Order: sequence, then structure tokens, then C-alpha cells
Amino acid sequence: MKAATTSDQQKVIDVHAHTHSAAAEAIVESEDGHAADRIRARRHIGEASARQNDNLMKGVWRHALVDPNARLEAMDEFGIAHQLVSVSPLQYYYWADPDLARRVVAVQNESIARLCDLGKGRISGLGAVALQHPELAVSQLVEGVRDYGLKGVIASTSICGRWLDQTVSEDFWECAERVGAVVFIHPPGFGWDDLLSDYYLSNLVGNPLETTIVLLRMIFGGVFDRHSALKLFAAHGGGFFPHYIGRFDHGFRNRPEVMTCKHLPSHYLNRIWYDCIVHDAQTLDNLIRRVGATRVVVGTDYPFDMGIQNPQELLDRLDLTAEEKSAVCGGNAVQLLSLGGMPQFASWSTDNQ
Repeated sequence: MKAATTSDQQKVIDVHAHTHSAAAEAIVESEDGHAADRIRARRHIGEASARQNDNLMKGVWRHALVDPNARLEAMDEFGIAHQLVSVSPLQYYYWADPDLARRVVAVQNESIARLCDLGKGRISGLGAVALQHPELAVSQLVEGVRDYGLKGVIASTSICGRWLDQTVSEDFWECAERVGAVVFIHPPGFGWDDLLSDYYLSNLVGNPLETTIVLLRMIFGGVFDRHSALKLFAAHGGGFFPHYIGRFDHGFRNRPEVMTCKHLPSHYLNRIWYDCIVHDAQTLDNLIRRVGATRVVVGTDYPFDMGIQNPQELLDRLDLTAEEKSAVCGGNAVQLLSLGGMPQFASWSTDNQ
């Protein structure tokens, strides 16, 4: 895979990358809930995949997650001008009680803010929130944006056995709208008991499937109808949602129990942002044509192996106009993250492409 040239650099904003808070892990490591969560996770993803992930975490992943210099070097290698970081799904800790959740989230968000400070102006952050405690989650959202300068929050598709839309309160969505916070929906990587425990299907199929389900639940549940200014960003290209939209529209037209939102599901396609982590040029091209070039942003899933190391290489295989490529590479992220005040993002030239 070819790394970006110098002329290509300073053009891409990566909005899907992860970090790890060792301080938060130290707080929870002796908790029964943490031990139970790890056992459940290993059962759901299968022992073979759990061993592989353990080896990678002990090796390349842990260092890449926590070392700001290694992160900046990787960004330089592949022409990433700016990166949005969030905790990995391994650190959701939704099992924690209110007191523990308050402590853990504070430490996580402090860790992310510290990484941003060390990022030489090239790193922004999304905060963690204790979505299992709705009132606490609202206050943590406000504190993350106000006190730590974070751009929003990362949220799982499911929380303690309930879907995101069943757990999050109207106050949370309203607060996210009011403060202009991005809500990044990222599945936890497990949640199907042992149905998908072979062949890493918990990730290969489970991740995009969970995102698809949550987006549809939010649409049919009227979340987008009630919160028109919500800035929702879906990982992994929005899962299967954009690609099966015809089936979802058909169901809306023909099934009375589905006719619960104001419009066809396809009406909400361009109310959501999607990253480019679909691993295939044809699929990415279809995503862009479905949702519009103004709704797709670059993501790498750094540093994990199910991500895209060099997103420019994938984008270069598409038949995009200069304007479309400029939008996907960074212009859309400028809008999503309100980065317009940063001089390096004032315009997005494609002269050297």
C-alpha cells in the first residue's frame, strides 16, 4: 500500500480513530463488573479472536493507542492533517454504577483532553459518557464540551442489553443539539451471545448489523423527526443501512407497524454522516451516491486491523470530481466538527492530486 506523498499531506481529516485510557482501566480492573464484561466479550467474539486481539493489544495496538508521537508519525505517513479520537469500545464500561461511572468518565475525558494538548493542534477529541445513567450522561456531555473542549461523544449501539434509542433520554438528544455536539455511534464489537462467535463474525457482520439496527430504530422511533439539528455520525459506513434502503422504504410503504416516522427511511439518509470504512471502492462509491458526497467523511479506525491505514488510496480509486473528493477528504469534517476557524482548513485544494 502506497503512503501519501508530501504534496498530498495536510488534506485529510480522520474522524474515526481511537485511544486508550490506562488511568481509567486502572480504576476498573479490580471491579467484578469489569471481570464479567471481559468474560462475556470473550464468549461473544470466540476464543480464537480473543487470543488474537490479546496478542495485538500487547504488541502494536497498545503503544499506538497511547503514544502521541507514534500517532502523529502515522498521520504524517498517510497524509492525515487532523484526527478525531475517542476511546475504544473496550472502554465503554456501561456496567458501572453512578459513582464509579462518574469517576471513570472524568478520567477518560481528561486523558483524551491531554492527548489533544499533546497533538500539536492536530488532534481533537470525543468524550465518553455513562449512557446507562441518563441524567449523568447529560451532565457529562455538557462538561466534555464546555470544560475539556471536546467535539461531542462516542456512543455504543447497545447499553446493558438495551438498544441506544431505548436508553438515551430526550434530554440527551436535546442537549447534544443545543451544544452542537457530535454523537458518534460505534458498536461494541460483541452483543450476539455466541451466535457470531466463529470466524470473527461478531465484528465482520455484527458491527455493521448493530449500526443498521440502531439507525433504523432511531428513524422509526422519531428521533430524527424530533431533533432536526442532531449531528449523528455512524461508524463503518453506516453498516447495511444505506445499501438496503430500498427494502426499508418498501417496508414503510407496506407494513402499518413500520409507518411510525414522518417520511420514508430514505428521507433520513442525508441526516447522518458516514465514515469511509467499507474496505471496497465499489461499496464506497455506492455509499457516496446514496447519501451524497457531502455526508461521507474519512475514517481509519486507527490503530485497529479492521480499519483503513491509507484512506487516500481508497479514495483515489473512485471517479470523484475535485469538489467531491475535497469534501470527503476534509471539507465535510470541517462542517461536522466546526473546524472552520482553523487556518489550515480554510480551503481544501486538490491541485496536487
